[in-house]
Amino acid sequence: MWLVIWLAVAGLGHDLLRGPGPTVIAAPAPTPLPELPGPLPFSGGAAPPAAGGVGHRPRGRPARTVAPGVVSMLLDHVHAGLPRGAKVRVEPSPQVAAVPASAAAPAQPSLRLTTLRRAGAPHTAPGVPVPDTMPPAVTCQTIDPGWHADNVSISCSAEDAGSGLADPTDAHFVLSTQVPDGSEDSQAQTNSHELCDAAGNCALAGAVALAVDREAPDVSCDPPDRSWQSSNETIGCTATDAGSGLADEGDSRLTLSTSVAAGTEDAAAGTDTEKVCDAVGNCTTAGPVTGLHVDRRGPRVHLAQQPDGADGWFTHAPAELDAVGVDDELAHVTCAADAAGAARGPSASGAKGATLQFTDDGTYDVTCTALDQAGNATTASATVRLDTGPPALSLATDQRSYGVDDTVTVTCAATDPVSGIAAKDCPPRSAPASSFAPGTNTIDASATDAAGNQATATASFDVTVTVAGLSAVTRRLVTDAQAADTLVADLKAVGDAADAAAKDQAVQAYEDDVRALPGQVLSPADTATLLRLAAGL
Repeated sequence: MWLVIWLAVAGLGHDLLRGPGPTVIAAPAPTPLPELPGPLPFSGGAAPPAAGGVGHRPRGRPARTVAPGVVSMLLDHVHAGLPRGAKVRVEPSPQVAAVPASAAAPAQPSLRLTTLRRAGAPHTAPGVPVPDTMPPAVTCQTIDPGWHADNVSISCSAEDAGSGLADPTDAHFVLSTQVPDGSEDSQAQTNSHELCDAAGNCALAGAVALAVDREAPDVSCDPPDRSWQSSNETIGCTATDAGSGLADEGDSRLTLSTSVAAGTEDAAAGTDTEKVCDAVGNCTTAGPVTGLHVDRRGPRVHLAQQPDGADGWFTHAPAELDAVGVDDELAHVTCAADAAGAARGPSASGAKGATLQFTDDGTYDVTCTALDQAGNATTASATVRLDTGPPALSLATDQRSYGVDDTVTVTCAATDPVSGIAAKDCPPRSAPASSFAPGTNTIDASATDAAGNQATATASFDVTVTVAGLSAVTRRLVTDAQAADTLVADLKAVGDAADAAAKDQAVQAYEDDVRALPGQVLSPADTATLLRLAAGL
């Protein structure tokens, strides 16, 4: 047996005890020294201090003893006060746990290391026997807080600074929960992993209080009414989740409905479905509820009319609408108009239809209803429009006769009190009388209402050419005053002519002088106007 003498130098004792290889002097001895206590518990996201270094406690919650021989460390990074992805390290307790070891269930996920045996057997360094009395230490990856959608696997490692691990494969191991599919457990435990060193010191690593939810929410629905329904059936359902809770609390009350279309029936109708999920993503589907009876088939009713005008208008009376009902169990058809003017009131037929006729111009909204023996009713609506008259159209000029130096003003108006004006050629306008031909002029206007009825109008007026009137037009159009004076002198000669021959000669002189003017004095269009008017002298 070896006598172990520990060097205790001021300032070195603590570091030597915590270091992996303290300096020792060995000599034979008849009896062993008392067993040294194990290392202090260690926690946080870093490894223990290196040999010769100064020890410090890393950030994070400290490990604590929760039962004799059982050391616990918070495992989720939030409650452990560590960043996500950090690791926690637990040093074994120097006290051997009772058999069986017991500890109260923690409120948060925790890593537990239970000391099973302390052998105290020496191990041999080159020439130095050292007593190894502590089991291996364990470092594990932290986990996220809260519920987990699947079994949790925690990556861990073990190390022994004394005699070393008895099984080198224990350097890395995984702790996993074993919650069956379709179950949930707010206090799930992982498997336990026993670790021993070469000296025979052993500890048991495991994790407790993990929340694992592998069960979808539970949905229960009210009993459906399986008798025939005249409208789509609605069924109330309740969803609950005893684990992580519903992802959407609004899903605690659900409504499932059939979707039989109006006008059809289904003797084996089914409701829709609703997907319900819990907070960790386990989902179930509510519905469909099948075997339901929904009858939404009412009688059919067809409305028919044959307008003879444009855009659905009648232009000849009577305007007629026919209603025909179709159903094996048809009771009757009724029709009613919302305006007066029907030649007879709403008519009903005990057989299959009804007819309405209208003789007065106007617009009528008609509603017809077909009712079957089961009480299903179908309603259809149509508009009957009757306009038998053309638009009212007026066209006039402000004078019956104009001199060439006057202005012609035309007024035009088109109205239709029934269907309204759809198109018209009826522009009010004003124009110089010189723009019209000498003599009688005729203008036309037209209008068409929305029903296609048409109206036309005509107005006539005279344009008279005199020497005075043409002289005024000449002075307005010719930009050179001297040239205008020459042309006006030509026109005076026309007025002073003693006979037709002299008049024709004077007119010819006027026309020749007009043609002789350059374009900058008289435009080609104005030249044509003066020559056209001169022909009317």
